[in-house]
Amino acid sequence: MNARAVAVRLQGWNVAQGVKWLRRALPAALTLSVAALLVQPPAQSATAAPAKADPVLYAKAAAHPPQSFPIIVREAAPATAAAEGLVKSLGGHITHELRLIGGFSAVVPGSAVGPLTSSVAVWRV
Repeated sequence: MNARAVAVRLQGWNVAQGVKWLRRALPAALTLSVAALLVQPPAQSATAAPAKADPVLYAKAAAHPPQSFPIIVREAAPATAAAEGLVKSLGGHITHELRLIGGFSAVVPGSAVGPLTSSVAVWRV
């Protein structure tokens, strides 16, 4: 078994340049790696908003359940009255039909935002 070592010489590149480049790049790469390990995503709050809800509305509604909030509801099935019935059963009232977006505007108590966002009849609040 014959083994041969082969050296590849890059044009315009010598060892001194490689060492110089490595001395510059290594601290930067190390700093970036440490920073990436230390950066953490923000902690999730106990009342994280569901994907269907506007986060600001959801937080305000959770903080003030008896207060009334104007909302826009986009229905999962716009041809049905399921979402409208749910709003009325939760103590809200419909203010306008918004056929262009397949939904309606309403005023609901803050306590109704959670149940609305968990309903299959509602696509987005």
